[in-house]
Amino acid sequence: MHDRQYSGHFLVLRVEFTPESLLVELNRPGGNLINVTFHMAPPEFDKVSQAMKIIGGEIEPGPE
Repeated sequence: MHDRQYSGHFLVLRVEFTPESLLVELNRPGGNLINVTFHMAPPEFDKVSQAMKIIGGEIEPGPE
């Protein structure tokens, strides 16, 4: 379902990514925490974690 209260641009204050969840904290007055839970096996988590680091600017993408 599309929730219009999240439409727009908000500064991301914090991202926590684990094999069990993704937590995103936005700089907005209310409804500023988004938490998604799931379960990922270690090899899958390693791949996705690498992509999250690239998206977040923590590391540069390398050749595949």
